[in-house]
Formats: sequence, C-alpha cells, structure tokens
Amino acid sequence: VEVRGDYAYCSFLNGLVILDVSKSDDPRKVSQLFLGGGFGLDVAGGKAYIASGRRGLHIVDVSDPMSPFVLGVLETPGAAKDIVVTGDRAYLAIGDAGLATVDVADPASPSLVGSVDTPGYAESLALMDSLVYLADGAAGLQVADVGGSGDPVLIGALDTPGTAEDVTVSGNHVYVADGSAGLQVIHVGNPSSPSLETTYATA
Repeated sequence: VEVRGDYAYCSFLNGLVILDVSKSDDPRKVSQLFLGGGFGLDVAGGKAYIASGRRGLHIVDVSDPMSPFVLGVLETPGAAKDIVVTGDRAYLAIGDAGLATVDVADPASPSLVGSVDTPGYAESLALMDSLVYLADGAAGLQVADVGGSGDPVLIGALDTPGTAEDVTVSGNHVYVADGSAGLQVIHVGNPSSPSLETTYATA
C-alpha cells in the first residue's frame, strides 16, 4: 500500500485497487484495475509503478483515481516482486533474476537499462542515494551500487540466519524481516562490509 493525499493505492495478486481514505473510519473503493499480478508498488507523479510478478512492470496513469489506465508494460527477466522509483529510474527486485534497472522517462515505453543476478531470490529492496539494499531470500542481504549508467554492481553482502523477505534502510542501518529468524538489524556504515548488529526474535 502507498498513500498519497486522500487515496491509498493497493496492489493485490491481480493488480491495483484505489481506495478513498479521506474518511479514515470509512475507506471506499473508487476503482480497480486487473493486471494479472501485483506485489510491490510505488506512486509518483500521477503514476503507479507496479511490480506484477511474472507479468513484469506495469505503469498506470492514476492522475484520475476514478479511472486508472495502463500507460506501459515491460517484461522483466524474472518475477517482479518490488519496486522503487526515483526520477527517470525504477529499480526492481526480480526474484531469481536479481535486480533490474529500468528507464521510465517515457512511461509508455519503459526500457531495461541493466540487471545483475544475485545468489538468492530477490523479494524486496530499499534505495538510499546510489545504493540498493536487497532482501535476497536465503542469500540474505545484498548491496548493489546503481550509480553507473549500465548494470548494477554488487558491492557487499551479509548472509542472514533466516530468509530475507523484506528490507528498509535508515541512516547507517538496514532492517531485514528474516522469516523464522525474526528481525535483523545490520550496520551498513561500510556498505561493502555489512555487519550484523542485533537480532530480535519474533513469534
């Protein structure tokens, strides 16, 4: 779910639902768009960018939340599971194919700029500056430099004790939802050499 103003943009296994949440005690569905898949999403500039699993990347015009429509589609090398958009670039966690960089300057015709395979199954990603932190399934945390013009470059990794399923970053710390191993707090002050700082066991 991503919330912008009075609307919540929700991906589901078949696509996109938009809710009016201007009344927090009475959310209302205003539109729905079937895409054949929906996992992570990002919303920027009146567009929703949806990681649609085996259906790749969908870019949807949501400038009128009542009438969303598909602007562009890109087939990805693996199953698109999560996405972060900044400017004209989108970064996608693409399952067993790793990490992809996509040019979205022309939303009607997105194009693959580069990709890098990772040792695990890329489920989720977080972006800070020119670094992508990737929850890579059984392979733990991967760190990639996306500052270049071509393929992302893997610069660091930490094999977590569980299965890395989700990730977020704040300052010099990355937080990984690590399956049955709970929460891992990882210090990335030196991104080429991440170090485990704390583990918190969850139920």
